[in-house]
Amino acid sequence: EPNAEDTAPDSGSLTQVSVGARNFNLRGAKTVAHRFEQAGTVTITATRSGQAPVSWQVRVLDTQLPEEIWVLQNTLRYFELSHSQADPMLTFDAGQGLRLGAREELSPTQYRMPIYPEQGGRYGIAARLWENGPIADVTTVQVTNLSDAIQNGSNSTTTTVSSDFPGMWIVRVPMVVTELPPGGKVVITIFRAGVTFLDGSTVKTLTAADFADGITHLEFLFPAGMEGGYCHHIDVFDAANQFLGRR
Repeated sequence: EPNAEDTAPDSGSLTQVSVGARNFNLRGAKTVAHRFEQAGTVTITATRSGQAPVSWQVRVLDTQLPEEIWVLQNTLRYFELSHSQADPMLTFDAGQGLRLGAREELSPTQYRMPIYPEQGGRYGIAARLWENGPIADVTTVQVTNLSDAIQNGSNSTTTTVSSDFPGMWIVRVPMVVTELPPGGKVVITIFRAGVTFLDGSTVKTLTAADFADGITHLEFLFPAGMEGGYCHHIDVFDAANQFLGRR
């Protein structure tokens, strides 16, 4: 229980010594809640009636995570942060379905963490004051889901003899893309010699308008008799043309 001195009418205020200073004075015996506006180390000097002042240092942590991060399912991406964005003493954890690797130091003022999304959807990464402690900030991770029939070995791929292109087969493949970033694009590049799209090109760019409920079809020209198989790779970019990943 408090003694007589604890219940003395001390103010219990925490005040900054001067504008811009990194030290504060605490007066009185009361418990004081205080919000520090800037990260870093501050010094607090406590003065209590009839006792000598006592000083100690407090580490103030801060975080300003980006509001949203876009990644591609089943591809490795890195979540990069500067010390000014998120104090390195913070700990991080991610929602189920999103694996977050150990922190890697890039420089004295910057670090990164690998992100590996196991499935498409929306997830969160929380910055905590300590492991399983209070959450300081949260960022949203949007995972673009991408698959096609050739990649998945689906029997929905169709092959027909082409009357317009003698000696060629047309291979029609469904492709599914969901959670595409607004303004983003999908670039399909054929890398197998002798294979093209129907217009003879080897690169095709698609936007959200090219998908109906997340589904579109790709049509390839294969030389007759050529064995089927994976002949292309698919790159996903956001509205700022930032590369999100390749499948």
